[in-house]
Amino acid sequence: MKKLAWAARGLATVSGALLVGALVAVPASADDNGQSSASQGGTCTLRSAGDREQTRDHSVDSEVVDDISSPLFGTVLRTTTDSGHAFLNDSRGTVWIDFTAIPGAPSCVLEASIAATEGDTATDPVTPTMVHLTVVDQHGVVYGAACTAPTSAPGFTTTNIAAACGVGFTPIY
Repeated sequence: MKKLAWAARGLATVSGALLVGALVAVPASADDNGQSSASQGGTCTLRSAGDREQTRDHSVDSEVVDDISSPLFGTVLRTTTDSGHAFLNDSRGTVWIDFTAIPGAPSCVLEASIAATEGDTATDPVTPTMVHLTVVDQHGVVYGAACTAPTSAPGFTTTNIAAACGVGFTPIY
């Protein structure tokens, strides 16, 4: 029993280190030309509960497609925010895609989340896997976008994300 507890602590430590590495790496790899999110345009002032200005804020969310009949089986989809910018990563590719590549994306994002519906191509070849992105902007407005997931590598890219997400982000609350 003690060996199992020791192994669990080791796994938690490794997982935490990977998450910290992902948070640190996102700003440097946020787009194809190596610019960080801070150099992509205007600034975004974020406010905390105490109404103090924040210069950095992170949130992370992920979804794993675990339906073995889906062409995306094993794909990890991740979102993160960094200083008011939101990014998407598809594990089949290497780039973090700035949400501003999706029509209607708010310019200052506090939180981002991701969910996927898993299309079963064996029983329903017409229903694709849909990726649902949800963000909250600095004014508390919630936006959502439904994107059709590409079925082959490299998955979502900066060149196909706008078409995959159709109308893009629309306010939902």
